[in-house]
This record gives sequence, C-alpha cells and structure tokens, in this order.
Amino acid sequence: MFYNLPKLVCLETYLLDFQFKVLNYLACTNILLKKMGVVESDLCTFCNLTKEDIENLFFSCPFSLIFWKDFELCWKRCTNSNINLTSQDVILGITVAIIMAF
Repeated sequence: MFYNLPKLVCLETYLLDFQFKVLNYLACTNILLKKMGVVESDLCTFCNLTKEDIENLFFSCPFSLIFWKDFELCWKRCTNSNINLTSQDVILGITVAIIMAF
C-alpha cells in the first residue's frame, strides 16, 4: 500500500515530479546546495536554527509547524474531526480513505 500511496495522493505530473524528488532526497535543500557550493550555510532558510533537510523544511521547522497546526485547526473547523499529522503523513501523504476515518 505505501508503495502506491504517493500516486494516490498526487495526480498532477509536476507534483508527482516534486514528490519524487522529496521522497528520494533530491529536492534542493540547503544541505545539498552547500555540498554543491551554491550556498554558504546549510542552516534552514526560515528559522536558521538547524540544518535544512527534507523533514526540517517541510515539517519540523518552527515556521512549518505553524503552517501544519493552522491546517489542523482549519481541518477541524471544516470537518468537525481532529487530525494529528506526523512527519510521515506530511512527506508521504494521506489517502482519502485514511483521512475519512478521522
């Protein structure tokens, strides 16, 4: 099931391409850009506190966490159900069947 999950939660070609890059650690984070000599620091672009890897950029950065907490609140207002997203949920995605179970 998890092998097909990215294809189920993302239907647009350009989003599938981006998701492939994220899942295979090919997205240009500051860690990769520093190795290539493009940037001087591998710290997070937004919080400047920790190294910018995929999980930090999309989930654990304080600025990303604000977004996901706001999303969870919006989800609760719209559906009257709670959702507690993990980094795996954010990076891999959640199918509609899983979401509807909440």
